[in-house]
Amino acid sequence: MTIRLDVPFLPEAGYTAFLLAHAPSIHSVYFSLFARPAVDARYRLGAWQEKDLLCYLPRLAKIPKYALLNSRFYHPDWYSGTGFINGVGDRLMRLREGGLLDGIVFSDFYMLKALGGCNRIKAVDLEAVPSVNTHISTPRKLRICLELIAEAGFRPPRKIILDRDLNRKPETLKAMVRVIRKYHPAMAIGLLANEGCLPDCPYKPAHDAHLALGNMQLTGECTYRLNADLGCLQFFRKHPDRILQSPFIRPEDVDQYAPLISFIKLGGRTLGTAFLQNAIQAYVERKYDGNLLRLMDTLEALADSIHLAADRLPEDFHARMTACKDNCSDCGYCRRLSRKVIRCLPLQLPDFRQRA
Repeated sequence: MTIRLDVPFLPEAGYTAFLLAHAPSIHSVYFSLFARPAVDARYRLGAWQEKDLLCYLPRLAKIPKYALLNSRFYHPDWYSGTGFINGVGDRLMRLREGGLLDGIVFSDFYMLKALGGCNRIKAVDLEAVPSVNTHISTPRKLRICLELIAEAGFRPPRKIILDRDLNRKPETLKAMVRVIRKYHPAMAIGLLANEGCLPDCPYKPAHDAHLALGNMQLTGECTYRLNADLGCLQFFRKHPDRILQSPFIRPEDVDQYAPLISFIKLGGRTLGTAFLQNAIQAYVERKYDGNLLRLMDTLEALADSIHLAADRLPEDFHARMTACKDNCSDCGYCRRLSRKVIRCLPLQLPDFRQRA
């Protein structure tokens, strides 16, 4: 089975052309609706608008397309009020009627139910794909998610993205895949490859909540500062060897997951098209020789201060990390390996002479 990529879409001419050039490697794309207020799990980025989607999405032809409604939660008044729901519904239907939308990616089941009851939406025409942040890692979790999708009136998803921590738990992943193949044989199975967060990240619920509050315009952007000062970024700066335990999948190891999965998801849509093209190229080629943090959605923020030499990771890296017993005090493998592959970089100060 050839593993393809589920990638962010940004409505720019050059990036759209790049995706078309790599179309055989693209499984699907996902994108923000660029609505106000924002309805996805990132702060609004760029000056793009719905008209930009209508301009560039048609160029992707038959590549499946998914709109993001994956904020962790929404203002309680938005579930029952008509203004917000109708506005989102109208945007979805314009895209769907133009042949530019296959479904939505969501996290909040309250919002899914509210949208399904909106008379502006023909829910049966849209797949509802649970976000990776619904943490589907057991057959029971998948079953109840699919039951609630059906109850809300949406089409069942043609793809499912399993919890990121299954990346490093091969036996659990195999067992989950067996169940999906038995009961949902047509469903494509995917994993998130390049987030680069802590395993079972304890900061994740609060991080997503702060993003949701910002998108409701109840607070300003704060998540980078919180991560840098108090969260995962400050932890990784203090313990760079722990980066190796993050459940990322490096480009060279993608094919280790065949024939279990159909696609891998790449994150990083807020980091711009240059980052995305670099990451996509690396995962298409299944090879990367630079600073591995340059491919990671979360860890890219540390790439100017920490260098993880991708080409120095051993060939058995995947085998060693997926055999991890979480007994760091007795093992020490990551600490020993980090001395060979990770180096902390000196602080780069601006050259003020050039401004004189």
